[in-house]
Order: sequence, then structure tokens, then C-alpha cells
Amino acid sequence: YGFIYVAVEGDGFCRSCRSTFKLLATHTGQVAINSIVQRLLLLLVGLTTPIGCAIGALLYLEERSYYDYNHSPFYSALIIFLLAFLITSATCQVFAVSIDTVFVCAFKDMDENTPPKYLSDDMRMGLGLDSQPGRMGRHSSGKVVPEVNTALTESEPLTTDNALAFKPPPMPGQLSGKTQ
Repeated sequence: YGFIYVAVEGDGFCRSCRSTFKLLATHTGQVAINSIVQRLLLLLVGLTTPIGCAIGALLYLEERSYYDYNHSPFYSALIIFLLAFLITSATCQVFAVSIDTVFVCAFKDMDENTPPKYLSDDMRMGLGLDSQPGRMGRHSSGKVVPEVNTALTESEPLTTDNALAFKPPPMPGQLSGKTQ
């Protein structure tokens, strides 16, 4: 969770871990549900796929008389099971991290913004925040529109020249007016 918070906020690791701990402490029920879903995912996908691969390999190799005569199909099926389990468990870890990332981002948004600012319509419905779909309009995509930079528009009118102009950050020696 700490690394996810580092990626979202850009803070240091220790500060992110402290903030993540506070977030997890306030939403312990959702953390428990996430843990159960992740374990069920690992159990269902992480075991059924390797078992299916091993049974398929065993049946396939038993049909081949030349293979059955020289080698035991059981050992090949066992190795296929182990390899499939490693690959499937790595894939399930990606899903588990995705679940954790969505949790951290959604609940951070709900804690900081009332109503939540960055949640899509489907996510709001899933969390039970809105009673009606389409709060943003009939054809809502659920995406957040970036805010307009009012400092630029107040000082000078926004044109295609200044809107797309890239201004690089100052060099280290240029901050004090000196060049090195």
C-alpha cells in the first residue's frame, strides 16, 4: 500500500506509509473485503488453471504411446502444474495490486473531496455513493475534465501561441540571475 501511495502522491516512502496506515485504519471493513476477494481470486484462478493444464497434459501424453512407453506422463504433468502455478500466481498478484490501487485511490478521493471528485459513475454506483446513474449528464464518460489555468487567462488572453508554448524550467544558475 505504501508504494501505491508514493505513486499517487509523490511523497516520500515513510510519509506515504503513515498516510496509508491512517487510510487503512479508517476503512478496515473495506480492507477485509479486499483481502477476501484477493484470496478468492488466488484460490479460484490460481489453482483451477494449473490443475486444468496438468490434467490436459496428462491426458494428452497418455494418448501418445511412444511417450508413455519411454517416460511417465505423471512427472511431466507435475512439472506443468508447478510452472502453470507460478505463472498464474504472478498474474493474480497483478490483479491484487490493481485492486489495492483502486482501493487507495478511491478512498483517498472520498476522504479528501466531498463529494468525491475523481470517481467515475460506475465506481460511485458500486460504492453506493449516488442513488441515480448519470449524475454528470446523459452521456457521461465518468472522466474528470482538467481545470482551466485562471492565472494565465487573467494576465493575458489564452491563444494558441501561449497555450501550447513550452517553457522549460530554469537552469540551476539562472535562479539567482547568474549563469555558470
